[in-house]
Amino acid sequence: MTTLQSTDGRYELARSQLLDLRLPEGAMIVCAGGLVWITQKGHPDDYWLPVGDRVAFAPGARILIEAAQASRLIVTRLPRTSLAAQVVDRIGAWLASAMTAARGITA
Repeated sequence: MTTLQSTDGRYELARSQLLDLRLPEGAMIVCAGGLVWITQKGHPDDYWLPVGDRVAFAPGARILIEAAQASRLIVTRLPRTSLAAQVVDRIGAWLASAMTAARGITA
């Protein structure tokens, strides 16, 4: 198995080449060319990732990637705002709006 090093998160894999990665926090894998098979240590599900598709794993996930054909991968960061943070922000905005409206109501 070949271990590839990348400083910019881009990997070029030849057909049948293996890549063993431990993902940093907030990372996802984007298939920029070709077709790859991805499996995560300790998880029963595997993924086929064709060109244009992406998949995210938990921070620190150990994954093994095999190129079904010559492939290009990009390991990139997820957007900083998580779904939970978006929900909390929206609830906060709604509460602020409701409190402002309540102040305008007189008994």
